[in-house]
Amino acid sequence: MKSKFLDKKAVDIGFLENLDAKISKFSKCQQKIANFIINNYDKVAFMTDSKLGESESTVVRFATNIGFNGYPELQHALREVIQNKLTTVQRIEVTNHQIGSEDDLLERVLNLDIDKIRKTLDKISCNDFKYAVDLIVKSRKIYIIGTRSAASIANFMSFYFTLIFQNVQVI
Repeated sequence: MKSKFLDKKAVDIGFLENLDAKISKFSKCQQKIANFIINNYDKVAFMTDSKLGESESTVVRFATNIGFNGYPELQHALREVIQNKLTTVQRIEVTNHQIGSEDDLLERVLNLDIDKIRKTLDKISCNDFKYAVDLIVKSRKIYIIGTRSAASIANFMSFYFTLIFQNVQVI
């Protein structure tokens, strides 16, 4: 089920107005989340669900209640709002605000990586990982694709895969 907000070609600031119009129908906890999103959508687009609400499940329920498949889809819509509304200078200011001070930059970046690794461990089973490895090992041809910021990772991966396999192709 695709979100009604994402059916449009481009999500615009109307998304937030629509959310504001529905706010009276939400529970108190959901009203709090909605108000925070309306007033801080530029930050929410990059926040984890656990930092947004009292519990991750409350945030996920809120996102599904307003028509999204989950919190990541809601974030995607908010990012589209930002892309459509903010200038380049404003985007840089949002990014700087996210990063915080230079004093805790290293700690914040590493903690974000730790969170991503934990979420990956929670979502991927050992059997799924082994299955993916088996598929790669048994493949006649291994294609590696990486664009934009992932291009360097694709090249890195292809370098090491080429040392192990003869059938590697970077696209």
